[in-house]
Order: sequence, then structure tokens, then C-alpha cells
Amino acid sequence: MLRYILKRVVWLVVMLLIVFFITFTILYSLPGSWLHFLSEGEPTGGAAKALDSVGLYGTLIGDFLLFMLRYAVRLDFAALLSRSTIGYVMLPMRVKYTLILCVSAVIVSWLVGMPLGIAAATNRGRRIDNVITSMTVALGSMPSFWVGLMLLLLFGGVLHMVSMLFGGVKSLILPIVALSVCNIPIVTAATRAGLLETLDKDFIVTVRAKGVRERLVVWRHAVRNSMLPLMSILGNQLTKAFGGALIIEIVFSVPGVGSMMYDAINRRDFLAEIICILISAALSGVINLVADIAYTAINPAVRQRYE
Repeated sequence: MLRYILKRVVWLVVMLLIVFFITFTILYSLPGSWLHFLSEGEPTGGAAKALDSVGLYGTLIGDFLLFMLRYAVRLDFAALLSRSTIGYVMLPMRVKYTLILCVSAVIVSWLVGMPLGIAAATNRGRRIDNVITSMTVALGSMPSFWVGLMLLLLFGGVLHMVSMLFGGVKSLILPIVALSVCNIPIVTAATRAGLLETLDKDFIVTVRAKGVRERLVVWRHAVRNSMLPLMSILGNQLTKAFGGALIIEIVFSVPGVGSMMYDAINRRDFLAEIICILISAALSGVINLVADIAYTAINPAVRQRYE
């Protein structure tokens, strides 16, 4: 198990380095990029002199290595953002709002999607199953930003129940609802498919043959055994919710990582863009890592491969 965790952590670091290099290369190549400050003036530091001696100083590779040594390796975001138009003090708060929005939306989607999936599976072929399936298809086809705009227009512009501007944690209710609406179909469909597969297995037939009530068959045996496949989608769902949260933040003016990235693009603040992209990639990677570790820990078949 420890070997598996170490392997995933190494792959996460490699992935972040690849994302970092691609992002740095694209932004560095844009005209007027602030990243050229790394090559301004004469090389004074030891690393700059070493790069100058081999002819790399002032090149893309040389500036990338200087950027890594000066900021990325030391995780010195304060020094990096001191050259940016976005203050370092606001960064932890932005990450907090993004995480609250993402995790809350996933929790709500599970609380709503699982009962709908169970109801659809236990009433297979009936009217309630058709209604839930149709609703799942309809909700799954709605983009999160469109749902957010409609909710903001209804509750903010027509009913005047909420403010059109962000006013603290209470203002996260509508963004969470908008993001949850687009994640509920994933949980509903996965729950229905997993439960239908479990209900057709031999041990469920044996339990029913013993005269156990159908309610106990479903909740005590079928639902419990169908949860394991459902856990496999948790990582992808969290990642999707995080990606959707970045757009929802712009719609509802939530001061999170997504709105920070949007402001950085409008201001051509390349340093802030790099930080936002790295934070987004790191959070997505950590989310998938935690989900995979949790799935491996609760799944004996997968866990035995690494023991």
C-alpha cells in the first residue's frame, strides 16, 4: 500500500512539472510577457552565472530553470506575487472559497443523486424510473454556467431574494446549487447502474429465497455492495466539480481561484496566471490521489496487488 502511495505521489509531481513547463512556455512566448524579467540585466546570481557560462541565460530553458530555482522549488508565492497585480494575502482565502464550493457541490450531488438512483433501480421499467432517467439526461445536458445564470436571473434579478454581488459564505448557496445540478446526473446514473448489477447477482437471489423483506434486501445487502463501484467515480466527479467551480465563480463573482485566473488573463498578469494554473493542477491531482487511495484502501482486490 505504501509503495502504491509513493508511486502516485511521484506521478503527481511529474504531472505538475509537465503542466508547469507547458504553461511557462506558452506564456513566455506571448508578446509582452512579464516573464522576461528573469533575463533583465546582467546575471548576478550563482545560478544565472552558471547558465550564462553554458549559453542558456536569456533563453526559454534558462529562464525556466531560473524561475524554478527562485520561486517554484521554494514555493515562494509571496515573492512571486509581489511582482504581480494580485496580492498574496488574498490567495489562501481564494483557495478556501474554491474548495468549499467544490466539496459542497459533490456532497449535495451525492445526497440527492443516490436516493434518485436507488429509486430508479428498485422501480426498473416503471414510470418513476422513466421520469428519473429523463430528468438525469436533461440535467446532464445543461452547462453549469447556464444553470448559474438562470438561477442568478431568477433569484437575484426577478425575485430579488439574493444579492447580485458576492457577500460572504451565504452567497455560495446558489453557486453550490448550480454546480450540484450538473453533478447529480453522474451520481444518479452510477447508482442506478451499480445497484441493478448487484440486484442480479446470485447472493441477492439467495437472500430473497430466505424470505427477507425487499426493503432489507435493497438497503442492507444490495446498496452496501454497490457502493464500491460508485466510489470509483468520486475522483473524476471531484475533478469535474473543481473545473466547473472555476467557471461558476466568474458567474457569481465568487473571489476564488477561477475569478483570480479570469482577472489575471484580463490584466495580462502572467505570474498570477501561472500560480492559478499550478494551484488548479495541484488541487485536481491531490483530489484524484486521495480518491484513488481511498478506493484502494476499501477494495480488497485492488489492495492485495500492493501488499
